[in-house]
Amino acid sequence: MPVEARNTPAVPAAVRDLIRSALKLAGYVDTAAGRRTHAELHRILALYGIT
Repeated sequence: MPVEARNTPAVPAAVRDLIRSALKLAGYVDTAAGRRTHAELHRILALYGIT
């Protein structure tokens, strides 16, 4: 199933917004600091409640 070319920029933007929202819900005001803290796989999974 081919991907529509006009929708492809929306996919990375949606993923970025999902990450920002998850970090904000976890209490991080600074997105960069939250991304640095959750750079390891086990921390990423814990952020989304997957253990």
